[in-house]
Amino acid sequence: MKKFKVFSLIVLFITAGLCLFACGKNKTVTLSTPSSIGYTITEDKHILLGTDKNPQATKYEFFVSDSSEEEKTFISLYSTTNFIDVTNIFTDQKVYYFAVKYLGSGKYLNSELSKVATFVPEGAQVQTPLVEMANGEMRWFKILNATGYEIYESEVTQEGTTEPVKITTLPSTTFSFNLNEWEGASPEKKYSYSVKAISEGFYANSELSNAVEFVKHIKLETPKNFVVTGEHQSQLCTLTWDAVPYATKYKIVVENNEPVYSTTPSLDISTYLTNYAEYHFSVQAVESNALDYDEGDSANYSYTYSTTLALPENLQISINEEENKLVITFDQVENANTYTVQILLEDEVIKSFEEIEATKIEIPLDELDKYGQVITVSIKTNGIGKYIYESATAFQEFTIPAKEVEPEEDL
Repeated sequence: MKKFKVFSLIVLFITAGLCLFACGKNKTVTLSTPSSIGYTITEDKHILLGTDKNPQATKYEFFVSDSSEEEKTFISLYSTTNFIDVTNIFTDQKVYYFAVKYLGSGKYLNSELSKVATFVPEGAQVQTPLVEMANGEMRWFKILNATGYEIYESEVTQEGTTEPVKITTLPSTTFSFNLNEWEGASPEKKYSYSVKAISEGFYANSELSNAVEFVKHIKLETPKNFVVTGEHQSQLCTLTWDAVPYATKYKIVVENNEPVYSTTPSLDISTYLTNYAEYHFSVQAVESNALDYDEGDSANYSYTYSTTLALPENLQISINEEENKLVITFDQVENANTYTVQILLEDEVIKSFEEIEATKIEIPLDELDKYGQVITVSIKTNGIGKYIYESATAFQEFTIPAKEVEPEEDL
């Protein structure tokens, strides 16, 4: 009985041991995810992708893509070593994406995919734009992986073309540049323009594109802000206006006369002002130092040539005692035809002489009947027609003597 118990215990232990061995043998293990992945370029210019060795891995599965880091774009390459030669795959000047996974067998399951790494060939650049010109606007197609575009300007001279200078940077969504609106371009010069695609990512900037030449076309502006200065009588009457940008010659038509030309924004018009009247001028910018231009539109300007007659001078007021008359005299005014003379008493007109030609007026004192009172005489030169204006008015006070009373005769 005792021997049987001992034998039963031995069998029990052996059975338990076999069970533990069998259970341990069937347990699976997931290989660790590769933590290190990169590339190296050998002396003979071969490109090798690699990762850390894993003793439990039977193979290494490398994933590569030339478009993105999304798994659906990857292709698989297998190696029994922890590196693989991709020289014949990484052939273009572009960014390549790659990752790796350990492959196991038996109880060792495949690892998770590693992080995605990138490979940029030395000297990789974004594509150089091809520029076309249409109506003064530069145009090009979108460049893959470009984050913007730089515009470069050179001046074209008889000696050659100057070094390109960057004038502006455009966003990646803009594929044109209107040179007609570029204020930095002078219409007096010829320019050459080119584009460079720039990248802030893995790629280097492109080379400068082909160059396109450009001359800014302008239409000369219409003259404005006319002013007449000087005095015709002294032959210094001048018509001036604001200088038109880039204009070198103006055509001026006065009334219906033949055109005259001026290289400055002015014209002596004294010889045209033969009468007091309204004169009409047409001024146009017709020549320019710009390389490509159209004549400007004509501006019309009217000038009234007029004058104001002088005030009569040497006004004299006196009494002719013999004839008992008020006498008013004054000097003749040059070019005057008539005058207006008024006699006022406390601002009330009591006598008026309008359109008189004489420079001497005699008024009987009895007719005025203002003995012993202070009167005011006003005088002015009358205007002639539309453009010869009347003079100012002069005033002068005068006291009429009191009337003498004749003595009564004795009866």
